[in-house]
Amino acid sequence: MEKRRPAGLGANPKSKKPKPDDEKSAVVAQCDSNNDTGLTGETNTTSTINTHEKGLYFELGEEATQLDELKAMLEMAESTIDDPEKAIPLLRGVIHECDLMGRSGDGMVEDVHYWIVYGDALLALGRVEFKDDAAQVSEFVREAVDRYQKAVEIDNKSSLALKRLIIAKCMLLAVDEDEKCLEIKEMVKLLKNVDIDDEFIGEIVETAEEAISNRRMFMILYNFRNLVKPILESDKKTLSKNVLRFVNLYTESTLEKVVANDEGIYTNRYFETYYLLVQCWLEEAAEKVSDLKDADNEYKLLVGEMFMLYGSVLEVSKDQMRSEFEYGRARRIFEGLKSDGFKLPEGVLSFLREDSNDDDEK
Repeated sequence: MEKRRPAGLGANPKSKKPKPDDEKSAVVAQCDSNNDTGLTGETNTTSTINTHEKGLYFELGEEATQLDELKAMLEMAESTIDDPEKAIPLLRGVIHECDLMGRSGDGMVEDVHYWIVYGDALLALGRVEFKDDAAQVSEFVREAVDRYQKAVEIDNKSSLALKRLIIAKCMLLAVDEDEKCLEIKEMVKLLKNVDIDDEFIGEIVETAEEAISNRRMFMILYNFRNLVKPILESDKKTLSKNVLRFVNLYTESTLEKVVANDEGIYTNRYFETYYLLVQCWLEEAAEKVSDLKDADNEYKLLVGEMFMLYGSVLEVSKDQMRSEFEYGRARRIFEGLKSDGFKLPEGVLSFLREDSNDDDEK
């Protein structure tokens, strides 16, 4: 059975040569028929995008270009990503217009930002419309990778294009069981040309969270561990939420990867390589989050989860006294959040129940 291409996807622009209308693919024709965003494929001299049928309407400045309009439309779609009925038509409209602009031969294909917008729309549409179908998502991601690669070919020093390409490659590893880790290692080498910021670390975490298996999640986080290592080793007195999310997810993934035998002994060959690294990270992170007086509840939850995970790692290492100490720190944070009416995840509630049962037994 032939593999179905993503619905609403324009022809893959392998060449810069415009494609005649009579060669337009079925998926582009379908995107044309679904295009109810108010965009026509021509320069919008009124600088207005009208999407009344979907309850969306906004204006841009008089000097706005069509690419500016598509950027605004993409931002609108991303802001409504939790409402597929609004987001999907907008994303399809961006893809449709990008396809038309690529065919027009007006030089747009030489613009780095054109390819980034095109790739962003493809990546977002695959994730929102086919989030429960990894095979379909991977098709969209591959198309997005192709667009980001073109952006990098135009400007191989564009930090934004490189970051987008790296994230898309990570997403392929996360959702496609046939994707190999070797290419991710090549992507990691590109980081020397990238401006690393907290948002990028957050995107890596979000991508890893979508992995189809713990093994793939671990592969992503392990390959990008050096993003947070300098932060943990620095003199900074605090950690961002995204760094905490990275540390916590990496620890969880390691805990699942290093498996004990029937006697409770961890003989896995990964133990010394990965487990001791995690223990070192947690020790450094714990020193940077001691003052939670002005922290919001979401941050407190992340810190509590870190202490809980630290306790688990120490328990595996047979350091019972320190393990109980970290569990106690976690419990105090969780109980404080609970008394404030903050909704705790089921995993945290389960920890509190188990901890309470242990106290009763004592």
